[in-house]
Amino acid sequence: MRKILKLSLILIGIFSVLAILMASSGICPPRGPWPSPPWCGETNGNAGSGITPNVTFIVTVPEVTPGDDEVYIYSRDFPATKMTRVNSTTWKAEILVPPYKDVYYGYDRNNVGYETSEEVTSTDVNGDWFKKRKIRFEPPKSLTQFDTVKKWRWLLNEPPNVEIPQETAKFSPRVSGLNFQKGIAVIDYWWNVFFDNGETENTVKRIVEDKASYVQYSPTWTVDITDENIKLNKTCSYCYPEKAIRYEVRAAKSAGLKVIFRNQVWMDIPAEVITKKRSDEWWAQYYKTRREYLLDIAKIAQEEGVEAMDIGADYDTLSGFTTWGNSPGESWKKWVEDIQEVRKVYKGKIYYDFNPTGKLADSYSIDMKKFQSILDEVDFIGISWWKGISDKDNPALEGLEKNAGEQFDRYLKPVYEKTGKPLVLISIAFPSAQGGSTGKYLVNSRAVDVWKPEDDTNNDFREQAYVYEALMKAVADRPWIVGTYTFGYWRHDQQDKGYNIRGKPAEQVLKKWYSKTGE
Repeated sequence: MRKILKLSLILIGIFSVLAILMASSGICPPRGPWPSPPWCGETNGNAGSGITPNVTFIVTVPEVTPGDDEVYIYSRDFPATKMTRVNSTTWKAEILVPPYKDVYYGYDRNNVGYETSEEVTSTDVNGDWFKKRKIRFEPPKSLTQFDTVKKWRWLLNEPPNVEIPQETAKFSPRVSGLNFQKGIAVIDYWWNVFFDNGETENTVKRIVEDKASYVQYSPTWTVDITDENIKLNKTCSYCYPEKAIRYEVRAAKSAGLKVIFRNQVWMDIPAEVITKKRSDEWWAQYYKTRREYLLDIAKIAQEEGVEAMDIGADYDTLSGFTTWGNSPGESWKKWVEDIQEVRKVYKGKIYYDFNPTGKLADSYSIDMKKFQSILDEVDFIGISWWKGISDKDNPALEGLEKNAGEQFDRYLKPVYEKTGKPLVLISIAFPSAQGGSTGKYLVNSRAVDVWKPEDDTNNDFREQAYVYEALMKAVADRPWIVGTYTFGYWRHDQQDKGYNIRGKPAEQVLKKWYSKTGE
């Protein structure tokens, strides 16, 4: 009898400890004939989770919130949750919040994070944007929390108002009867939330609305480098999984768009790593890695019906070991052999992408002697144009038009004349930060970094819009340029100071030109 009593006391103790642990963490037991604990309530949880919510969050968002955005609530104490739209500015979610503790949370658009989060203060830093709100739930009561998002980060409550010139120059026929690639380049990074937050599908729909016919994706991988070896790495934090590459291409094609790749191997490494003298064994592994990379991309491009892919670029780390470094003479020869192997598996077009950068007064040239063997193999020549077309902030449209035309004729036309290959502006990269037309900003400049708090640089949407107007007018008059692509088109509306044009007046400029230009 004493043993039974002792065992009963032990079991009661175990269940008591379990009950305390479950209450402190908000865990509910399975449904059954037993009574439900007071912190669990009597209703089923949202989204079929089987977990009973204890807090209802109702948030009012700004009227400028795009209609295709989804609002999420995020915390480190419960899963990021897509809220339910109540009306155009009100969203609701029922959440199981851990009891008896301060729980910090925040709201964002499309579950992307800092760059689409609510802006509590302009100095909010990446990593604590979701710590600005706090709630404490104490059972057995339920709780309804009402919140208001006053402003989204990088989304103005008053949309920018810039007068867009409505006239367009006549687009002369392109050389060799080629169709013009009316393109938009989606921002070149991938997060797995893009599989299910709707941004991929909404973005291709928006690109169609912008009257583009081509979309450019940038499948990005990297390499692991030591003094003894170099290996392809497809699983880095910013790398595109193959599943994601195919997913985006299929979404674009289902929307009626053609797709090109601006594929790249990228690694942030100092120049001395690129130019370092290497052993014959290291170079042998380099040749193997380069061919592996190009053939892997080529097979995906062929299977998915991609129109074009690059076989190297000025900004590409893997290409850089040959083009910038102390490469053996055979490196160029083996590169040509790689391209010929690509042709065996891929039937689309191939190109190399050059990257003019700098200020208006800076010179630019391509070492044609060095690149001739590569350019002999390509179908067209890519140009990622990051070079300034003004030497002043707040430039007049007339000056931008004059400079754009002169720059193209001075630095690009000779390339076409020497090679006979048409050119495509694979990237047009001008931020909306004040002075963005001058070429003074780099891709990681503080003023254009969306993952850091806003600095005191002004946003000049007019200047960016005028740059696009000037560039498109210059392109219209130059039939040897057979395509244009913006750089850094976000998967959501964003009025940051960077290169993106989505949600900015420059988007309307491009749409105007594309709507009056045959493919």
